[in-house]
Amino acid sequence: MRKTLKYGIIVGLTNTLVMLFEYLMEWDVSPLMRNVGYVSLIVLALGIYYGIKSKRDNEMEGCISYTQALLSGVLIALFVGIITGAFSYLYFRSINPDLADILIGEKEEMMNKLHLTDEKKLRQLQWLHTEYSPRGQMIFSFANSLLLGVIFSSISSFFLHIRRSER
Repeated sequence: MRKTLKYGIIVGLTNTLVMLFEYLMEWDVSPLMRNVGYVSLIVLALGIYYGIKSKRDNEMEGCISYTQALLSGVLIALFVGIITGAFSYLYFRSINPDLADILIGEKEEMMNKLHLTDEKKLRQLQWLHTEYSPRGQMIFSFANSLLLGVIFSSISSFFLHIRRSER
């Protein structure tokens, strides 16, 4: 559990530093640089992989079942989700509260080009205000980390599991 917590904290803090770096470089408002956020996915995938590997090699005497590996990876993702979710709330609430308006404005421009009906546009805008609210971003960040963590954990567990009989 200690390795799992350690990797979850490291990955969660690394992803918050990525968000802060994007903010300081003003990449969060640049449409060309928004893809830098995918770095967080790579960090999550690598963190889960190395977290499971570390647990297998250091705590499980070189053997870990698929289920144990999967559980470790999901727990890492859970810790990452808690950290990044809390930071996303803080980020959209206090650090960069104007980002939501910028993102909503860009989406509204796209909707205008699509010639949506006023009713449909209004519903979309209401949804965007909910999605880009601090609470919405907290929930999205947590759920995203957890969902992708399950996927990355499944893949990593497949490659890293070793049964005692296989040694």
